[in-house]
Amino acid sequence: MIGIRSNVTVTVREAKTGRVVFTYQTHNKVVNDGLDQVRDLLGNFVLAPTHIAVGTGVTVPTASDSVLDTEVFRNVITARDPDPQKITFQLFLDTVDANGNTLSEAGIFNAAASGVMFSRVLISPVIIKTALVTATLTFEYTISEG
Repeated sequence: MIGIRSNVTVTVREAKTGRVVFTYQTHNKVVNDGLDQVRDLLGNFVLAPTHIAVGTGVTVPTASDSVLDTEVFRNVITARDPDPQKITFQLFLDTVDANGNTLSEAGIFNAAASGVMFSRVLISPVIIKTALVTATLTFEYTISEG
């Protein structure tokens, strides 16, 4: 049996100084569609994750989720780093990205619009996104024999 453990780290920094405002770490919910996506990736039937989206929803993630509650911004994964039995995906939100939103959720998808959601997470404390801060969302998936 193969298991997937998923963690997310959110780091918010002052844009001007680079000072860390806060760092948040939590487990991430790999949803049913995400598990099916792993199966289909092994069979070369689907695309790998390409985008990370953020939103303002507050509903607790469940296995049946297929979209964010309230998506407000989606962009291409800005960094991808494979390690033994692990892969990390990152999204960097620059000073011009998703401003004016209270970001409270994030998810990984395999397309620029719609697509299959791999996983979803709630962010707490929330990110009050303005031009004064940047944020990095790091999704880490560890694959192991379960």
